Amino acid sequence: MALARFCRPLLLASGTLLVGGLLLTGLNMLVIGWSVYAIGYIGLMLALLAVAAANRERMDAWSWFGLVVLFVGLVIGLSSVASIWGAYSETGFAGAPMRLPVDAAPLGYAGELITWAGLAFFALAARGAKVLSGPVAWAFVAASVIGLLAAFRALAPMYWVLAILIVALVVLWMGAAMAAHAGAARDAETEAA
Repeated sequence: MALARFCRPLLLASGTLLVGGLLLTGLNMLVIGWSVYAIGYIGLMLALLAVAAANRERMDAWSWFGLVVLFVGLVIGLSSVASIWGAYSETGFAGAPMRLPVDAAPLGYAGELITWAGLAFFALAARGAKVLSGPVAWAFVAASVIGLLAAFRALAPMYWVLAILIVALVVLWMGAAMAAHAGAARDAETEAA
């Protein structure tokens, strides 16, 4: 699958854009921050598909099911991101209080619930299928728990930012690990020759 070739760049780009969007939003540059975040969000969707494509021989039925649930949640969540971006673009570049995807009616709660539950399910299933390493999978599960608790107000809503930051950093870690693995494989081939 052609998407598998772009797995590493998609992981690195989407992780970087998600972190950049969070930072810009934190600096109260809301329209720009949510624009960068939205691009990173779409990049994350493509990166997850690329991870599955690159590991398709190891993906089992549970991993595919978890990915489908996660992807459905991300697609629903995309409407929340668009809604928030639209609200900020009407009010200007700064000065408005920060909104979170869970606040975007009518699909905010559904998108958050399905996304975070799907991420945890996919992470655990992909760990079992050896698509994701244990630390990556458990970091995704931790982000899912924090994201769910923040979405449903058991934690302060700003913990949602922490959950997204964990996801973004883990995605960057996955991209960097792919580079290290590819470099080690090249070194082994060179020594063998």
